[in-house]
Amino acid sequence: MYYVNLKLKGKYSTVGTFQSDFGVFGEGTIDDYGQADVGLVKNLRSFIYWSGTAYEPYPFSSAWFFDAAIGAQYGLGADSQFNAWAVRPGDVAALVPEPETYTILLAGLGLVGVVRRRKQKSSDQHPWALSH
Repeated sequence: MYYVNLKLKGKYSTVGTFQSDFGVFGEGTIDDYGQADVGLVKNLRSFIYWSGTAYEPYPFSSAWFFDAAIGAQYGLGADSQFNAWAVRPGDVAALVPEPETYTILLAGLGLVGVVRRRKQKSSDQHPWALSH
């Protein structure tokens, strides 16, 4: 959601290079823990948010959290006090297929129909074709 829907950047890119415009405020600083309106999200704090996912090395005592200040995630003891970001199904925009996807799907269905019709027509004209 942070990277795709809100189009925010992490401190480092996926290849490990520093990005000077990272974070909620896009200023490349982590000193300001204020609030910002980012897209449809209002009052997003440049701070840490808990995830609902257990941190596997210690699943009963630790959980993943997301650091919105630098756009990174880590595992930490669940007894720490951080913010919570309640996200319900449907809150995160789903990827919508592009028109090309529908065009290819319809073309494929049309091709299946043509092939089926040809097979049916040829089996009607040649009764011996059913034995092959």
